[in-house]
Amino acid sequence: MIDVASKGSFLFLLDEPFKGTNTKERVAIGKAVLSSLGKDGNIVFVSTHDLELGKLLEDEYDLYYFSESVKDDELLFDYKLKKGVATGRSAIEILEIYDYPKTVIQDAYSIMSDYSKFNT
Repeated sequence: MIDVASKGSFLFLLDEPFKGTNTKERVAIGKAVLSSLGKDGNIVFVSTHDLELGKLLEDEYDLYYFSESVKDDELLFDYKLKKGVATGRSAIEILEIYDYPKTVIQDAYSIMSDYSKFNT
């Protein structure tokens, strides 16, 4: 793929690149590969949940996202493409909609509030 990309004028569509490897390597490899693919007149579309990857690529790529919300125990999508990186958080609320045990939900919220200790 990198060899082909160097010839330019290709369209690349990638969904969750390098998923299945550890987070640090996935983000590092993703940044390196996407930086390479984005050269020579190529067009690259990538979907990822790795916010770190978006941060690393913000000077090379235009970043967009879709968002969802939870209202009255219903998951809602507005289907609008927005510029930037997603900042909304509703995954734990979705657990509540699907009646996960309250202890699991409380534990998830607690872990999220202390999430900075996982950014190593």
